[in-house]
Amino acid sequence: MFICPCQALSWCPWQLNLLATGGGSSDKTVKFWNVTSGQCMDTLTTDSQVSGVLWSEGHREVLVAQGFPQNQLVLLQYPSLQCVAELKGHEGRILHTSLSPDGTTVASVGADETLRLWKCFAGQPDGAVTHFSSNKKRLDNHLVSPFSTLR
Repeated sequence: MFICPCQALSWCPWQLNLLATGGGSSDKTVKFWNVTSGQCMDTLTTDSQVSGVLWSEGHREVLVAQGFPQNQLVLLQYPSLQCVAELKGHEGRILHTSLSPDGTTVASVGADETLRLWKCFAGQPDGAVTHFSSNKKRLDNHLVSPFSTLR
């Protein structure tokens, strides 16, 4: 159950009965639902409103877009929910995210009126997962393009 309206919704591409939902500024959680049973399988509490959730199509990872006060993207392993990376760069809350057609790059747009491209889900030719770091850290150097302001 949500304390406030659900602001993010995303189906897992490799586990068809798994749905992730994100709550706003009063809830600040990502919930993972088994839609077959209706049960909440796990809950991740964040320090920010959740404005988006995207699943990797090729890796067991999920990306959570956070608004105020963190204004960042957080890449998590699934199902452990261990943080792989924090992607910082927006100066205002993240409003929307979208996954590229090849499944490797995430576009994010923020209230700071910037569009940013992030290489989040890059894979190696043999199909092995490429993680930017085994420890949680900032990944400003993995920002593909810090587009200038939109207006």
